[in-house]
Amino acid sequence: ARPATSPRPARPDMLRRAIHTLATPVARQRVSVRVPATSANMGPGYDCLGIALGEYNTLTVERADSFSLEIDGEGTATLPRDESNYYYRAFKMGFEASAVNDEPVPPVSVFCENAIPPARGLGSSSACLVAGVSAGFALNGWDPEDAATRMRVYQICADAEGHPDNVAPAVYGGLQLSFRPEGQAKWITQRIPIAGDVTAILFVPDFELPTAEARALLKPEVPRSEAVHNISRAALLVHAFSSGRLELLRWGSEDKLHQPQRGTLFPLFKVMDAAVGAGAHGAWLSGAGPTIASVIGGATGSGGCPRSRSRGSWSATAPVVAGAAGGWGDSATASCAAPPSEVASGAAPATAGAGKSASDAAWMGSPTADMLAETAAKRAKATTR
Repeated sequence: ARPATSPRPARPDMLRRAIHTLATPVARQRVSVRVPATSANMGPGYDCLGIALGEYNTLTVERADSFSLEIDGEGTATLPRDESNYYYRAFKMGFEASAVNDEPVPPVSVFCENAIPPARGLGSSSACLVAGVSAGFALNGWDPEDAATRMRVYQICADAEGHPDNVAPAVYGGLQLSFRPEGQAKWITQRIPIAGDVTAILFVPDFELPTAEARALLKPEVPRSEAVHNISRAALLVHAFSSGRLELLRWGSEDKLHQPQRGTLFPLFKVMDAAVGAGAHGAWLSGAGPTIASVIGGATGSGGCPRSRSRGSWSATAPVVAGAAGGWGDSATASCAAPPSEVASGAAPATAGAGKSASDAAWMGSPTADMLAETAAKRAKATTR
């Protein structure tokens, strides 16, 4: 006869998952969600690479007797304050997807605190989407730190956007490689490790470039030579970040799929060349633009760029949000209040050094007044075609 064996002790993570599965979510009265800005594409990684930055939007949703919505910060003068607001529509999406017993969406008070400028290529729409959907889940009582909850939020938001390059780093933080396998419904994302300290220097022009307009400039066909070019550069970019050899970003951030076409609207390559000439390792058009991102720091790189005043725009230094895997402290961070006690999901990393002051921000080489005039002229011509 085989000797009797004692049962294996349950692992703590298995117990947590079992408790989460059996527990009924308890609805909360008030939730607050903070979501980072993101820089997508990063040159050659069109629609699949994105990185979280140390600028944040914060959404607070509270049950109320009637609907209200307030906005502070970026977009105050232009964003709607009724139920057509993207934050609120995303909140409804998240609430309906996570409601227990088909509870209807309650009237809520919504407060949006925006540090991410809209339509500038810094993932403002994805930040609104992730914040709203996350708030809907949290108000229904779901644990914002639970892996299954985060995965549901990611799937809903990637489906809504149609591409995951901004959504993935907004949900999970850090540098993310994301895609949807052919013929499958679910999106996949994987974190790419970042070696050493990395800082992004951003040039944010004072005009908007809607994503739909920027996508309309792209060619429907890609020559094989250009496809090979981008495959090699995307692989090199991943290697540069994961190995700390950021000097390779000079070539790893090159692109032929979308930046040449979008660069016809403003002097994109002049600014990127100025960034590298001032000491940046590499530069790329952030998302659909018009923001331009460059990278400094790292294990083998320079420690910063010269300081100067920018004209006609603002510049900012933003730490790249890498953080430790497994928490929302480096991505979407939620704090939830449900009487009688407040439940917090954990502290997010400090963003010391981040700022928007044109007079004291580290700058990568500001465009001249002539270049800004050229940008405005091309922009006006493009919008009147």
